[in-house]
Amino acid sequence: MLNGSFRNVLGKRSKLFTDLVLGENPRLRAFYMLDNGVQPGIGAKAEFYSFKFDLYEKEEKINKIIFTNYKVSTFVNYSLKNLFNFRGGFEYEYFRFKQDLLTDSALAEYDEFSSYGTFFVTFSADSRDRAYFPTKGSKSELHLEYVMPLSKNWSKDLFTSSLVLYWKYEYNYPVS
Repeated sequence: MLNGSFRNVLGKRSKLFTDLVLGENPRLRAFYMLDNGVQPGIGAKAEFYSFKFDLYEKEEKINKIIFTNYKVSTFVNYSLKNLFNFRGGFEYEYFRFKQDLLTDSALAEYDEFSSYGTFFVTFSADSRDRAYFPTKGSKSELHLEYVMPLSKNWSKDLFTSSLVLYWKYEYNYPVS
């Protein structure tokens, strides 16, 4: 595993984070953000990963499934007093499930890549005393996204456009 954090490399007020895993199941993640202080900033994220898992019938290995995923997103980010954060943008995901050996013809149509797009908005607040092992304060995130299948293949029959809303809340207080 190799990761890196870089500041001001791709312009002033910029941050670049990368994470690379080499091996049987490779993964690459990158995050770039240009912070404009009191003005909204811009950012982008990219992810690639591929992993394999074996299918068994009783004790016998019968096949291997290979899942490959590519994801990119762009967003606008606004922070207020290092306490509140607003982010909105678009994410595109391109993925595939592929059989190593074509043993199940019903799964053959999933061998081709499919994609979907997501518009998202996130509002978060963080009043914790520190990011790691906080003893007081809270962290809250409200996330709204609209997910749309973009492929004209099997995914149109299986998935529909959906509006997703979730809220996550953590509260920290000292035990002793």
